Amino acid sequence: MFQILHSRSLGEPDGAAFPVHWPLWLLRLLLLLSATLSGYLAYNRLWAEASLGCGLGGLCSEVLASRWAMWLGVPVSLPALSLFATALVSTFFITPQVPLKVRSQAEIILISSLVTAAIAGAWFTLIQVLEPRLFCIYCLTIHLSALSALTFSLLQNKLLLSGIREKTSLFASSLLTMAILTIFIVGQLFTASSANWEIEHVNNEFEISPFVFQTPTDPETITKDSTNIAPDKMLSDLVHFNRRSFPLLGSPDATICIATLYDYTCHSCRQMHFQIQQAVQHFDREIAVILVPVPLHSSCNASVQDDGPRHRDACNLTRLAIAVWRLDTEAFIVFDRWLFESKRPRTWAAAKKVAARLVGTEDLEEELNHWFINAQIEQNTSLYAYLGADTLPKLVLPKAILSGTTSSDRELIQLLRQHLHPAVP
Repeated sequence: MFQILHSRSLGEPDGAAFPVHWPLWLLRLLLLLSATLSGYLAYNRLWAEASLGCGLGGLCSEVLASRWAMWLGVPVSLPALSLFATALVSTFFITPQVPLKVRSQAEIILISSLVTAAIAGAWFTLIQVLEPRLFCIYCLTIHLSALSALTFSLLQNKLLLSGIREKTSLFASSLLTMAILTIFIVGQLFTASSANWEIEHVNNEFEISPFVFQTPTDPETITKDSTNIAPDKMLSDLVHFNRRSFPLLGSPDATICIATLYDYTCHSCRQMHFQIQQAVQHFDREIAVILVPVPLHSSCNASVQDDGPRHRDACNLTRLAIAVWRLDTEAFIVFDRWLFESKRPRTWAAAKKVAARLVGTEDLEEELNHWFINAQIEQNTSLYAYLGADTLPKLVLPKAILSGTTSSDRELIQLLRQHLHPAVP
């Protein structure tokens, strides 16, 4: 495929010993890098908790956990690993020692694999820009490596040793590339239309005691117009709450109360938050939802080991939200919705200005300096750790924990009907 160190003609007998020039080994190195990273991501997705640099709160944690990271139920890194491994193996069959027919077929496979990888890389980069709006460093490295391999190959003098120059070989390579890409993208779109959630059923046969989620001990009242109340009889078999002692969507007198754990800088949480609001409206006074903000940053959440730029203001945004709630429960609902309305996380500076307009600058500053704020965040993050410290958002239901994001308001409503029956119609 690449230039040979010695200027011998292609007409010489197959099997002649030609030292391979460095470009071929550089190509193999790029393919090996892509295959290794793809295998690493596949391993972490299937068997490990998080990739180094992509843990909870990491730069690429949301990308790797998103629906786009799957293809027909399997991690996309597995097909990628197969593609790069195939391309790498094919490079060992394009040397002059290999029979011409085999060499030609290897060239078709190699070029098809490189073009497929480059186009797939463009596809995933576009998805990262348009949907999660953040980048996965591993993914970008793989895509750049694949693109570099293709570009490097095409720019070489005497690019191919044999068949790819023939029209039939070029046509076969194009067909193979289009077939692979069509299957892959259709599979991606099919996967993207499905939900990205899982249900964990629970019961009261635990070796550990239920988590009693209550307000921190405070000599003052929890809000300006309410007092601390003992925990409700039960919110779920895992967690005991008091619906009147925390931020709430819906009526405190609702038939049943559930809870949601979320982060204001989490992309998936944004989608689920609005679905929950629609569900509360749909069920009217039948369901209320306790709001439990869990910032995904290690400065206030011990469960997060790998911080990412997206979550840099997570702790401060949560502090603001709790402060606004303590000052004015109605203003909190407005502020909570505003925090999620933008496609990118709100900045600390912008959020503080809005919060000050809602509750007053002096009162806000006083609340932000109150010890209760950090104590409440510690309670929230302790609950998060108790529930496994993995995917956000989470819904705590009486007999189940829903982790991840449903695909639509309708699907969430159907799930709530199923898991809250017969409490709700």
